[in-house]
Amino acid sequence: MLAGRKRKGQLSLPTIPDGLLVVQNLSTGLDYPCFVELDLGSESVAARSHTRRAFAHKIEGYLDYLGSSFRQEFGIQAPPILLIVTDSERRMQSLRSTAQRLGGGGRYWFATLDQLQDRGVADSQQTRHSAARHGPFWASNWQTAHDDGWRSLAARCGI
Repeated sequence: MLAGRKRKGQLSLPTIPDGLLVVQNLSTGLDYPCFVELDLGSESVAARSHTRRAFAHKIEGYLDYLGSSFRQEFGIQAPPILLIVTDSERRMQSLRSTAQRLGGGGRYWFATLDQLQDRGVADSQQTRHSAARHGPFWASNWQTAHDDGWRSLAARCGI
């Protein structure tokens, strides 16, 4: 959908993310948009030439877009955060450092695939419902570009 909107000229986002997640808090009616990037290490962190794709280029592209352009193009008043899921702790730290150096700050959240895996959840309907709201994706498994503390997506969205 995002790529289609970009092709039609309806989206000025410089990089098409892997996904867009909008969490709506049903109690408050507030929306919490999140772009999702799955980084499996196929791009360099910082390109040495203009022809090679690099993660740093994505960060630079998102910096200007996350404010007013997003609000206008999606009709959502809250600015999004960028959730970046990596394949290793080492890669995550490297990407966090790059995002911090480029000014990414608190809008750039990082986690590894291992941190977000759901381990040992029993297969009952009640457990699955609870895990959907309180599983590792929503838990304090995220670090921002500028803060070594852990953040919870559930807490950010007030759920």
